[in-house]
Amino acid sequence: METSPSDQQTDQADRPRPFLHGRTVRVLLAALVGIAAGILLLKTGQVPGDQAVPPGWLATAAAAVIAALCAILMGLRGLWPVGAALAPPAAALALLAAVPAWVFPLLILVLAGLFWNVRSERVPLYLTNGTAQKALADVIDDQPGARDGHIIDLGCGFGQTTFTLARRFSDAEVVGVETAPLVFAIAWLRGKLIGLDNVRIVYRNLWAEDLHRYDAVYCFLSSEPMPRLIAKANAEMRPGSILISNTFTDSGDTSDEVVLVGDSRETQLRIWRF
Repeated sequence: METSPSDQQTDQADRPRPFLHGRTVRVLLAALVGIAAGILLLKTGQVPGDQAVPPGWLATAAAAVIAALCAILMGLRGLWPVGAALAPPAAALALLAAVPAWVFPLLILVLAGLFWNVRSERVPLYLTNGTAQKALADVIDDQPGARDGHIIDLGCGFGQTTFTLARRFSDAEVVGVETAPLVFAIAWLRGKLIGLDNVRIVYRNLWAEDLHRYDAVYCFLSSEPMPRLIAKANAEMRPGSILISNTFTDSGDTSDEVVLVGDSRETQLRIWRF
């Protein structure tokens, strides 16, 4: 039996990903390797003590270099190795400043709450700016049935785009789904405080959401899950509905239309019509 390209893309997306796939995970590992190496150098006396620079700072500098090299060896480029290199000096400064011990596990919990879903869903925390939100609302406003129908924001982050759409389309039901625990909690609490009757923030994996009931679907994900999402949309979305992706598309760029937002990011809204 032959498989279609969309089936192959879906199968590839369902395959287990290697542990070191997520950039955030690799940065954390590189930083930990660098810090451990710095401590080892200091404890074993491998750092000379008769230099003008205190041995502790020489070990810290060595740890930063090692962390950056580890990040590069793990396939990271751009600012990611820089982020890994900054971890050892940050840890040394925290020790010098006598930061209370409880701060570190709290920081880890906060980071986990923000980026818990990055490795499993390959979706960083991207935020839609105000100019793009307005352009998005204009696209939905031109879509028959969406203005007073059902709209969903897949991976709603802190909920700003979801709330903007709920205010613009007061006759529509607007749903935001999110799986990063802390991000979801903030969005959910904001929704309660804002008090809009036509909006819901739901803790749910976007792959578990049935897209059939929605007239307009919006996402700002990454290039990696887009082929799977396009395949899901083709299978579930009904005729007359619309999928809008901020910037990212599938490998073949099968979108029907592209809207240039004209903001500083040079944002493009890619549109699929069903």
